[in-house]
Amino acid sequence: MNIKNLKVSILSMLVVSAMANAATATNSIVKTTKGDIQGIISSDDSVNIYKGIPYAKAPVGDLRWEATQANEKWTGVLQANKFGPGCMQNVGVERLPWTKEYLHSGELSEDCLYLNVWAPKNTESKKPVVVYIHGGGFVEGSGSVPIYDGVNLAKKGVVYVSLNYRLGAFGFISSSELQAENKTIANYGLLDQVMALKWIKENIANFGGDENNITIMGQSAGANSVLYLNATSLTKGLFNRSVIESPVPSFFTMFGVKTESLFSSPFTATTLAAQTTQVDDYLKKNGLSIKKLKTMNAVDVFKAFDPQKVYFGPVIGGNVNDKPLLESFSVVNSESRPIMLGVNKDELSGFFDEYRNGTEEQYKTYVKQNYPSNTAEILKLYPGNARKALNGDEAIVATHNLSKLLNKYTNAPVYTYFFKHESKASAHPEYGAFHTSEVPYITANLDKLHYKPTKADLVIESKMSTNLINFATYGTPDSGEKSWADVSNEKWLYVVDKKMHMSEGVSDNNQNEISRIGQK
Repeated sequence: MNIKNLKVSILSMLVVSAMANAATATNSIVKTTKGDIQGIISSDDSVNIYKGIPYAKAPVGDLRWEATQANEKWTGVLQANKFGPGCMQNVGVERLPWTKEYLHSGELSEDCLYLNVWAPKNTESKKPVVVYIHGGGFVEGSGSVPIYDGVNLAKKGVVYVSLNYRLGAFGFISSSELQAENKTIANYGLLDQVMALKWIKENIANFGGDENNITIMGQSAGANSVLYLNATSLTKGLFNRSVIESPVPSFFTMFGVKTESLFSSPFTATTLAAQTTQVDDYLKKNGLSIKKLKTMNAVDVFKAFDPQKVYFGPVIGGNVNDKPLLESFSVVNSESRPIMLGVNKDELSGFFDEYRNGTEEQYKTYVKQNYPSNTAEILKLYPGNARKALNGDEAIVATHNLSKLLNKYTNAPVYTYFFKHESKASAHPEYGAFHTSEVPYITANLDKLHYKPTKADLVIESKMSTNLINFATYGTPDSGEKSWADVSNEKWLYVVDKKMHMSEGVSDNNQNEISRIGQK
């Protein structure tokens, strides 16, 4: 080997060794109220990472279908160097447009109440805290899903937390049998989230976070969770701002409805009594009981329920929200907590084949079903095969109405976005700006996608993630430069595309027709 090749070989070994050391290096010990923990350091030595921190007792054995319990103290140093298992769910099945980076993979367990922290290294001042609550229809997802990774946001100057909460039957069952047994009768998954927020409030300062500047954010089911957390007294003093990405009222309950009816969807209006009746009927038909289910292992309990036949999600009534959300908002929000809210252009593309491939006849049927009193007017405003155009405007109208409602009932400024951007690098452009597609932009996780982002993608990622950092820091996404106005302004909608701009949304005429009362 000549000298030149020897130098190259030695240099290569040094680089590999340095990378390996950085990837496995441990950081300093952090004290929490329950014990000491030690994590790892990011490969560029800029972020402390703590994975798999238990924030509550494992909800197993006698604690299945009980309120979340505070964790016991541990001795020694907990090595927080790998994610905890996800909560019970179906795993790993890609279904377009949601590829693997949008889904949980890996271990599952009923013992799943863990959170993860990413914190900038060597900071002299406390940093804003961002807490991400994952989506997945309350039946899937976890805090370890790649698009929720926190390393890049931590590099931009926040302490970032992701978390797991109980899902499906484990997190959201209610039945008359359970009600006869104890006072905790529903919404176990929401109680998990509350416990996680309590842990964060008590401990995050030791990670460099500002315990008095906490932003909670979530998408889809996570967004609906944020709505519930804003409407319960259980979270008093636990957070200061909210980011709500694609909640159900913005895209599933959006046609021919009064503004107040936006909260009439299953995820926001199902009552404890209604779910109890549904679960009781299901158990009876399938020869099951809560007593029997408590003797079964987690896998068999999971298999015992068909999520297509029984609803699992938050309910109104019981131990978290005892009144409809709108009523609760005004009661519990004595302090103004700013809100950032948004929806995507093609929210429905992954749910309905007709949205992508429907015929003009199918489109007309859709209009007749949802606008029976003004079918002709809608078809005139949206002629031809205009399902995408109409659904996009419906989402804007619904989100505008939701923004105004939240502004009115929470007494907080609401900053609203409309995500239109479609990546030119996507292998499946037919899905457009689909449900969840904005998440890796706002969390600065385009590097986790299965394709290489374009320059335009990276520009939007930088702007959206900076908007989030600004909001978490100052309570406004534009850091005071007034480029993003709140919903009280004529131009209330921040459009996210190649050119970011404020908009008045849908024209008054179109908005009036979309908002007319049809069969709902």
